[in-house]
Amino acid sequence: DSVMVEITELKKIQEDQRISNERYRIVSEQSDSIIYEFNIQDKSIYYTSNYKKKFGYSPRTNNFPKSMIESDLIHPEDVERFITFYDEMTAGEKKYSESEFRIKNDQDEFIWLTVRASVIFDRNNCPIRIIGKMIDINDQKKRTQALQLKAEMDLHSGVYNKKTTEQLVEQYLMEGDEGLHNAMMIIDIDNFKLINDRFGHATGDQVISDVAYKLKEIMRSSDIIGRVGGDEFMIFIKSMSSEQAIFKKAKDICCMFKDIKIKAAPNYKVSGSVGISIYKKDGTTYHELYNKADLALYRSKNQGKDRFCFYNEKEDKRTFDCVESES
Repeated sequence: DSVMVEITELKKIQEDQRISNERYRIVSEQSDSIIYEFNIQDKSIYYTSNYKKKFGYSPRTNNFPKSMIESDLIHPEDVERFITFYDEMTAGEKKYSESEFRIKNDQDEFIWLTVRASVIFDRNNCPIRIIGKMIDINDQKKRTQALQLKAEMDLHSGVYNKKTTEQLVEQYLMEGDEGLHNAMMIIDIDNFKLINDRFGHATGDQVISDVAYKLKEIMRSSDIIGRVGGDEFMIFIKSMSSEQAIFKKAKDICCMFKDIKIKAAPNYKVSGSVGISIYKKDGTTYHELYNKADLALYRSKNQGKDRFCFYNEKEDKRTFDCVESES
């Protein structure tokens, strides 16, 4: 009789376990989240079926997390944080932690996820497993990034606003660049008040927009382009091969104004003046470089506009090299 009782109790335990597993499966499948369990000893990992639904491919279950990194499934910018996260957890330094990573799907798109992890310890207080959840936050991230971008951009021209331009340049200068040539340019639209007064503010706004568009065409994606005044733009050029290359960029900017037309007056010549300062030679901070470029711009205006000038302190602070743009 006692044997029958034990068998009955064992069956009940097995049935309870089956129901518990089924409950776990149903809850997992009904959730958008992915549940995972990582075996620290053999480096294997198990995911619920939501993983394949989310990413479009079967997960790598062995040699985790190395297999994820070697397969380029983790965004390059997140790899170091990803490794640190799991190193801390597998070492038992934390019982619970969470972080954010981007993981690639089968369309080669990276999806943002919040990854939560809890450590299970054995009787000797050694970490043996990590159980956690992966939550899709991609839409939330996109909304946040869109709001951040909106706060950073000058909405009319589509380039950075004054505050963000200054912050980005300062950040770059703080990180230091001992390599190639860097320069700051201030670009001012010549006789912009006349354009507004003669053709109206709508035309003036269109000229501003056209200048910003042309600047983005000429400059590289790594360069910082900002609108720092009503008709004034600022460009910070990173790591050019020589000052001659900076010279050529300045010439291209002056010449680009020829392609900007006013519909109401197709023969009206839109032009711009440019002042340039060179990093280290003319200054090492944002404000030093800006002030020197501004002085060079002032000289460009005084020399007849439609040209660019490099700041030059060989004789005194009011002496500059000036080069007229081609017409």
